[in-house]
Amino acid sequence: MDIEQPSMFNGTGDGEETDFEVPRCGALALWSLARSTKNKDAIRKAGAIPLLARLLQTRNVAVVIPVVGILHECASEVTILSILLKSLRI
Repeated sequence: MDIEQPSMFNGTGDGEETDFEVPRCGALALWSLARSTKNKDAIRKAGAIPLLARLLQTRNVAVVIPVVGILHECASEVTILSILLKSLRI
């Protein structure tokens, strides 16, 4: 499935600051929740790991930092780590 890249991935949006507000706030909330094993499993089941790996491509550090935090928390689970590595093609 090929998805068109939103402006947040290439930095060409008109309201670049506001383009990042929703993903930044969502990532901050998810980072807080990712400390729980139960929530890590819910994040995996929701299919969020490939989407988070894709968010690493953004140019906005305010989004990338919480995304890395989420992935760091979740990578302690072997199944999530394998999904992450597959998503990053490592």
